[in-house]
Amino acid sequence: MAEIIKTSIPFGAKSAAITFTAATGTDYFEPQNADSRVSILIKNDNTQSATITFKAGDGALSSLGDIDVTVAGGAQCFVPLTRLESARVKVLSGEDKGKIIVSTAVETGGTVGNVSFAVLSVE
Repeated sequence: MAEIIKTSIPFGAKSAAITFTAATGTDYFEPQNADSRVSILIKNDNTQSATITFKAGDGALSSLGDIDVTVAGGAQCFVPLTRLESARVKVLSGEDKGKIIVSTAVETGGTVGNVSFAVLSVE
């Protein structure tokens, strides 16, 4: 499991350089501040669609299950993470405490490594 690199953006900033991390199949990130100030950019450089799964955590709202996002081939997607969604997918105990685990699958003929993520954290 690889960590997705976060880009911290000062509140009110007009621009910021964003760092993308190639998917490995199962990746994670740790929101450092208010969970509602975190968003994920997903870039799919395959011609095939990719399914990104934010795995259910172990908190009270984890019973709502995983969150799946499909990104068409050659497309990009922006996923804002609200407090409600964070409570659904954040791991609250154990060795993965504080992490949000992201799984990537690509249709036949595509490559997981051609999908990349950028986590934006507003300070």
